[in-house]
Amino acid sequence: MMVYEKLMYNFTHRVNPVTHTVVKFPYTIEQQKEAISTLLELNKKLDFQMILKNSENRVQFVFNFLAILEMLQQKLLEIEVGMGFNNFTIANRDPNHQETVEEEMLEDKEEEIMEK
Repeated sequence: MMVYEKLMYNFTHRVNPVTHTVVKFPYTIEQQKEAISTLLELNKKLDFQMILKNSENRVQFVFNFLAILEMLQQKLLEIEVGMGFNNFTIANRDPNHQETVEEEMLEDKEEEIMEK
């Protein structure tokens, strides 16, 4: 109970009031998605280290990473994961390749059903 009382005393009698500052960053996920798409049109593939090196600061890197995750979720990109830590490359997804993969998956499921 003494700790609680001491904590409350310090809280009520502090000299400097706490102020919070909200900073609006000059990046948006949409802008970074466009930038990544442009880079992929020029380079065909991007690796993680290249994205890290081309980021101005950590905040831009976070926005780039979030943009990549969103593009992967929307199936606009495909990812190749290599061995080791932070070793992956991204590339634009080929729409024809995706249809072929989905057809193969459907055929495999149909074969499994027929076998049962």
